[in-house]
Amino acid sequence: MGLVEAQTTMSRDRDQDLLYMRGKLTDMEDRSRRDNIRLHRIPENEEGADMHTLLSSALPKLTSLDFDPPIEFQRAH
Repeated sequence: MGLVEAQTTMSRDRDQDLLYMRGKLTDMEDRSRRDNIRLHRIPENEEGADMHTLLSSALPKLTSLDFDPPIEFQRAH
């Protein structure tokens, strides 16, 4: 096998690896978003109340649901 053929084979292998890794990355990104909830139009509090407190008090009122045990947030921003 000549140098050009070897380079072509290596390039083809890298392209296949890149496609595989892109697929894995897309899958990981999709899985990381799976349990996320996005809420829009919640006004920011000028007095500096944190988002956990705001959501803990607002969600039960907005949904008319009783959250027992209370809602647990991993992150809110």
